[in-house]
Amino acid sequence: MAQLNISGLYENGYGVPQDYDKAFEWYKKAADQGNQQASNRIGRLVMNDKIDDKDITIFSTQKTAGNRSPTVSLFLLLFLN
Repeated sequence: MAQLNISGLYENGYGVPQDYDKAFEWYKKAADQGNQQASNRIGRLVMNDKIDDKDITIFSTQKTAGNRSPTVSLFLLLFLN
């Protein structure tokens, strides 16, 4: 959860200079530990052209029943693969 919070600080520039690349780095750490919200936020950065997505592959291994944003996860599966 702390990684997700740090990411948000960098993404929005709260208390630190706004830096989408650093936000991505922290979101990725959280996503690599299974945080679905972090994965969705990476997708949002990609969709809003905030980061270069050429080397990013996003997929979901969680069941959509437990995911609050199944539409976003499905979109990421289709859009990035």
